[in-house]
Amino acid sequence: MKNRLTKLIGLLLLAMVLPGCVDVKPIPKGVNKQTAENASDTKTSQSLSPTSPAIVKVSSVMPSSSPNIKIDFSYSYRPKNGDPSRSLQNGDQLHSGDLYKIQFTPTENCYVYIFQYDSHNQLFALFPISDYFIGADTQNNQNPVYAGQTYFVPGEDRSFVLDEKVGTETIHFLVFDRRKSELESEYRALLQFRQQRNQAQVQVAQANISGHIDKGVQKQAKPDSKAVVKLDTEGMFDGIQGGRLECEGSNCVNSIRFEHLR
Repeated sequence: MKNRLTKLIGLLLLAMVLPGCVDVKPIPKGVNKQTAENASDTKTSQSLSPTSPAIVKVSSVMPSSSPNIKIDFSYSYRPKNGDPSRSLQNGDQLHSGDLYKIQFTPTENCYVYIFQYDSHNQLFALFPISDYFIGADTQNNQNPVYAGQTYFVPGEDRSFVLDEKVGTETIHFLVFDRRKSELESEYRALLQFRQQRNQAQVQVAQANISGHIDKGVQKQAKPDSKAVVKLDTEGMFDGIQGGRLECEGSNCVNSIRFEHLR
């Protein structure tokens, strides 16, 4: 009787713990996002490797924020032929094997979400980042983001590399003055549906996330010689001029589109 009671208590405790875990699903192979081990190694496998489940901790404490948020940021890419890095601008043409990365420095505490639609219209989150990308800086690239701190995506010593799937790609940079729990939940659902190969629900989940993007006020980043641009360990931002995004209100979006060629 005593042994049965002990086992029953153990099962009850297990049932209380498991629902609290965040099950981070690995992204299926074949997507066009992956972190390169370094800037010169463009021979890295072009598919994402599954990673171990992890618990993603996102602060629920509201930082001190302002309805008018300014963010200095820049996109950079390095051609696979080894040419110097260049500023990634709307309408540019990149090629399979090219490296690219993002940095931003907010002037106010806020929440940032970066999404990318790949050449096959598949949506992936680039920020906040978790174990979806091998070697990404999961410790520092989390919300909320703080005034004066520079964030490198996917990491100071890491870059994304384009795979062999060509087409139009779009990056959406979203800024909010508070945490968007609904948006985070919808992205977790998207990953789950993608893992289950439920394409119908994947499309619904992507449409829900696109709704948040569409509701944001589209803002163009203005080139600014005074914008903060810090050097990374790869040298991807050497000589790159930054821009400043000024967000009046609680939700703004900056979007750029580039062509991914062979």
